[in-house]
Amino acid sequence: MRTSVANEQDEVARLFLVGPRRPWDVYDRTAAYGWISVGRVYSVRDSNLGRAFLVGALGDGTAPVSLSGPENRRAAAEFLSRQFRGRFPGLDKSEGVAQFLKDITLGLYAQIADARFLKSQKRDGGLQGWLKGREKDPAVFEALCSGVRAREDKNEWQLEFNVFNTGGGVDRLKVSGSIAPLAIQALSVEEVKAVGEFYYPLEG
Repeated sequence: MRTSVANEQDEVARLFLVGPRRPWDVYDRTAAYGWISVGRVYSVRDSNLGRAFLVGALGDGTAPVSLSGPENRRAAAEFLSRQFRGRFPGLDKSEGVAQFLKDITLGLYAQIADARFLKSQKRDGGLQGWLKGREKDPAVFEALCSGVRAREDKNEWQLEFNVFNTGGGVDRLKVSGSIAPLAIQALSVEEVKAVGEFYYPLEG
Protein backbone atom coordinates (compact mmCIF):
# COMPACT_ATOMS: atom_id res chain seq x y z
CA MET A 1 0.00 0.00 0.00
CA ARG A 2 1.24 3.50 -0.88
CA THR A 3 2.35 5.44 2.19
CA SER A 4 0.22 8.53 2.83
CA VAL A 5 1.82 11.95 2.59
CA ALA A 6 1.23 12.58 6.30
CA ASN A 7 2.91 9.33 7.33
CA GLU A 8 5.76 9.91 4.91
CA GLN A 9 6.28 13.44 6.25
CA ASP A 10 6.49 12.01 9.77
CA GLU A 11 9.08 9.48 8.62
CA VAL A 12 11.13 12.17 6.85
CA ALA A 13 11.03 14.35 9.98
CA ARG A 14 12.10 11.43 12.16
CA LEU A 15 15.06 10.63 9.90
CA PHE A 16 16.29 14.14 9.10
CA LEU A 17 15.23 16.51 11.90
CA VAL A 18 16.13 16.79 15.56
CA GLY A 19 13.27 17.63 17.90
CA PRO A 20 9.56 18.12 17.16
CA ARG A 21 8.47 18.88 13.60
CA ARG A 22 6.73 22.17 12.90
CA PRO A 23 4.17 22.30 10.06
CA TRP A 24 6.54 24.13 7.70
CA ASP A 25 9.62 21.99 8.36
CA VAL A 26 8.62 19.22 5.92
CA TYR A 27 6.35 19.77 2.94
CA ASP A 28 5.51 17.86 -0.23
CA ARG A 29 7.24 19.53 -3.18
CA THR A 30 6.44 16.85 -5.77
CA ALA A 31 4.07 19.05 -7.77
CA ALA A 32 6.95 21.43 -8.58
CA TYR A 33 8.39 18.67 -10.78
CA GLY A 34 5.69 17.75 -13.26
CA TRP A 35 7.64 14.76 -14.57
CA ILE A 36 7.73 12.80 -11.31
CA SER A 37 5.85 9.52 -11.75
CA VAL A 38 7.39 7.44 -8.97
CA GLY A 39 7.56 8.54 -5.34
CA ARG A 40 7.57 12.02 -3.88
CA VAL A 41 10.02 14.83 -3.14
CA TYR A 42 9.93 16.67 0.19
CA SER A 43 11.53 19.95 1.13
CA VAL A 44 13.04 19.80 4.60
CA ARG A 45 13.92 22.94 6.54
CA ASP A 46 16.39 22.33 9.36
CA SER A 47 16.20 25.43 11.54
CA ASN A 48 18.94 24.17 13.86
CA LEU A 49 21.46 24.10 11.02
CA GLY A 50 19.89 26.95 9.03
CA ARG A 51 19.53 24.99 5.82
CA ALA A 52 16.89 23.51 3.53
CA PHE A 53 17.32 20.40 1.42
CA LEU A 54 15.36 17.87 -0.61
CA VAL A 55 14.49 14.31 0.34
CA GLY A 56 13.21 11.66 -2.05
CA ALA A 57 10.77 8.93 -1.02
CA LEU A 58 9.99 6.17 -3.50
CA GLY A 59 7.05 4.79 -1.54
CA ASP A 60 8.21 1.21 -2.05
CA GLY A 61 9.15 0.43 1.54
CA THR A 62 12.69 1.79 1.29
CA ALA A 63 13.69 4.64 3.59
CA PRO A 64 13.57 8.22 2.26
CA VAL A 65 16.99 9.56 1.25
CA SER A 66 18.55 13.01 1.02
CA LEU A 67 18.97 14.16 -2.56
CA SER A 68 20.84 17.41 -1.88
CA GLY A 69 24.57 18.01 -1.89
CA PRO A 70 27.42 16.40 -3.81
CA GLU A 71 27.63 13.53 -1.32
CA ASN A 72 24.13 12.43 -2.41
CA ARG A 73 24.73 12.58 -6.16
CA ARG A 74 24.21 8.84 -6.58
CA ALA A 75 20.90 8.94 -4.69
CA ALA A 76 19.72 11.84 -6.87
CA ALA A 77 20.66 9.97 -10.04
CA GLU A 78 18.85 6.86 -8.86
CA PHE A 79 15.74 8.89 -8.09
CA LEU A 80 15.85 10.45 -11.57
CA SER A 81 16.43 7.05 -13.13
CA ARG A 82 13.28 5.65 -11.53
CA GLN A 83 11.23 8.46 -13.08
CA PHE A 84 12.44 7.83 -16.61
CA ARG A 85 12.74 4.03 -16.76
CA GLY A 86 16.47 4.00 -16.35
CA ARG A 87 17.59 6.48 -18.99
CA PHE A 88 18.05 10.22 -19.51
CA PRO A 89 14.68 11.50 -20.76
CA GLY A 90 15.97 13.50 -23.72
CA LEU A 91 16.60 17.13 -24.57
CA ASP A 92 12.89 18.04 -24.45
CA LYS A 93 12.89 17.30 -20.70
CA SER A 94 16.22 19.02 -20.02
CA GLU A 95 14.73 22.15 -18.42
CA GLY A 96 12.81 20.08 -15.87
CA VAL A 97 15.90 18.04 -15.06
CA ALA A 98 17.94 21.26 -14.79
CA GLN A 99 15.46 22.67 -12.26
CA PHE A 100 15.78 19.55 -10.13
CA LEU A 101 19.59 19.60 -10.33
CA LYS A 102 19.64 23.30 -9.43
CA ASP A 103 17.42 22.68 -6.42
CA ILE A 104 19.54 19.86 -5.02
CA THR A 105 22.83 21.64 -5.71
CA LEU A 106 22.27 25.36 -5.13
CA GLY A 107 18.97 25.43 -3.25
CA LEU A 108 15.30 26.12 -3.84
CA TYR A 109 15.57 29.91 -3.83
CA ALA A 110 18.34 30.21 -6.42
CA GLN A 111 17.00 31.03 -9.89
CA ILE A 112 17.95 29.55 -13.27
CA ALA A 113 18.94 32.40 -15.58
CA ASP A 114 16.75 31.81 -18.63
CA ALA A 115 14.44 33.87 -20.83
CA ARG A 116 11.38 33.13 -18.70
CA PHE A 117 13.15 34.33 -15.57
CA LEU A 118 14.42 37.46 -17.34
CA LYS A 119 10.91 38.30 -18.55
CA SER A 120 9.49 37.90 -15.05
CA GLN A 121 12.14 40.17 -13.54
CA LYS A 122 11.71 42.89 -16.17
CA ARG A 123 7.97 42.99 -15.55
CA ASP A 124 6.86 46.11 -13.62
CA GLY A 125 10.44 47.36 -13.35
CA GLY A 126 11.55 44.48 -11.12
CA LEU A 127 14.95 44.30 -12.80
CA GLN A 128 15.98 47.52 -11.07
CA GLY A 129 15.93 45.71 -7.75
CA TRP A 130 18.76 43.44 -8.88
CA LEU A 131 20.88 46.46 -9.84
CA LYS A 132 21.11 47.71 -6.27
CA GLY A 133 24.23 45.60 -5.87
CA ARG A 134 27.64 46.49 -7.33
CA GLU A 135 26.54 45.79 -10.91
CA LYS A 136 24.42 48.60 -12.40
CA ASP A 137 24.20 47.65 -16.08
CA PRO A 138 20.98 45.81 -17.04
CA ALA A 139 22.67 44.50 -20.21
CA VAL A 140 25.04 42.47 -18.04
CA PHE A 141 22.09 40.90 -16.20
CA GLU A 142 20.34 40.11 -19.48
CA ALA A 143 23.44 38.57 -21.04
CA LEU A 144 23.70 36.13 -18.13
CA CYS A 145 20.17 34.83 -18.81
CA SER A 146 21.35 32.42 -21.50
CA GLY A 147 19.07 29.51 -20.58
CA VAL A 148 19.77 25.81 -20.27
CA ARG A 149 22.26 24.50 -22.80
CA ALA A 150 21.73 20.77 -23.29
CA ARG A 151 23.35 18.22 -25.56
CA GLU A 152 23.53 14.49 -26.09
CA ASP A 153 26.48 12.71 -27.67
CA LYS A 154 26.45 8.93 -28.05
CA ASN A 155 25.77 7.73 -24.48
CA GLU A 156 26.47 11.03 -22.72
CA TRP A 157 24.19 13.93 -21.76
CA GLN A 158 25.37 17.37 -20.66
CA LEU A 159 23.59 20.35 -19.12
CA GLU A 160 25.07 23.79 -18.51
CA PHE A 161 23.28 26.88 -17.19
CA ASN A 162 23.71 30.01 -15.09
CA VAL A 163 22.03 30.44 -11.72
CA PHE A 164 21.43 33.62 -9.72
CA ASN A 165 22.13 32.67 -6.12
CA THR A 166 20.60 34.22 -3.01
CA GLY A 167 23.80 36.13 -2.26
CA GLY A 168 23.44 38.17 -5.44
CA GLY A 169 26.12 36.25 -7.28
CA VAL A 170 25.91 34.04 -10.36
CA ASP A 171 27.07 30.43 -10.57
CA ARG A 172 27.41 28.22 -13.62
CA LEU A 173 26.25 24.66 -13.04
CA LYS A 174 27.68 21.98 -15.32
CA VAL A 175 26.39 18.42 -15.11
CA SER A 176 27.06 15.39 -17.27
CA GLY A 177 26.40 11.70 -17.16
CA SER A 178 25.45 8.58 -19.07
CA ILE A 179 22.14 8.30 -20.93
CA ALA A 180 21.53 4.61 -20.24
CA PRO A 181 21.73 3.62 -17.52
CA LEU A 182 21.02 7.15 -16.31
CA ALA A 183 23.87 8.37 -14.11
CA ILE A 184 25.40 11.64 -12.94
CA GLN A 185 29.13 11.32 -13.53
CA ALA A 186 30.33 14.92 -13.13
CA LEU A 187 28.85 17.98 -11.46
CA SER A 188 30.63 21.29 -10.98
CA VAL A 189 29.74 24.81 -9.84
CA GLU A 190 31.78 27.69 -11.24
CA GLU A 191 31.54 31.25 -9.95
CA VAL A 192 30.62 33.64 -12.77
CA LYS A 193 29.77 36.70 -10.66
CA ALA A 194 30.83 37.11 -7.04
CA VAL A 195 28.34 37.42 -4.20
CA GLY A 196 27.08 41.00 -4.03
CA GLU A 197 27.39 41.80 -7.74
CA PHE A 198 23.60 41.87 -7.82
CA TYR A 199 21.13 42.45 -5.03
CA TYR A 200 18.85 39.42 -4.56
CA PRO A 201 15.36 40.94 -4.16
CA LEU A 202 13.32 37.73 -3.98
CA GLU A 203 12.03 35.97 -0.89
CA GLY A 204 14.34 33.31 0.48
